[in-house]
Amino acid sequence: MSLLLLHGFLGSPTDWAALTARFPDSCAPQIPAVTDWDDAVRWVEGERALASPQVLVGYSMGGRLALAAALRPPGVQGLVLISASPGLDDAQERAARRELDDARAAEIRAGGLPAFVESWYAAAFWDTLRSHAVWPEVRGRRMLADAVTCAGHVA
Repeated sequence: MSLLLLHGFLGSPTDWAALTARFPDSCAPQIPAVTDWDDAVRWVEGERALASPQVLVGYSMGGRLALAAALRPPGVQGLVLISASPGLDDAQERAARRELDDARAAEIRAGGLPAFVESWYAAAFWDTLRSHAVWPEVRGRRMLADAVTCAGHVA
């Protein structure tokens, strides 16, 4: 089975190493920083054309991209969404989220990625992850991410 694996914000293709090892025909590309949602979805469609995946798998931001791409023809045979939603319906909520994302991008650019990663993962939401044995590895991978790309994912 061929999978197109789309990582989340601050993530990378290495987040999918266990699945790409198990499904060697799968593809886990680095999601580029794009400033327009339609451009991001077109990028996923291009990856689908290259990899010919049967199933799109996405985590968080990658899940939103997978969902948007799966809704466009041609369809996919399967879709796996992990911690993903279709986004915000309310225009005011979307505007507020854009402002927050712009502030996050500015924080990454101004303070650097390591400071942002520490701040991001300090939230109570991540308590369980921080207490898990995989946390040092995950934290290390996040510190290696490209700051410009990550800032582009939220801006």
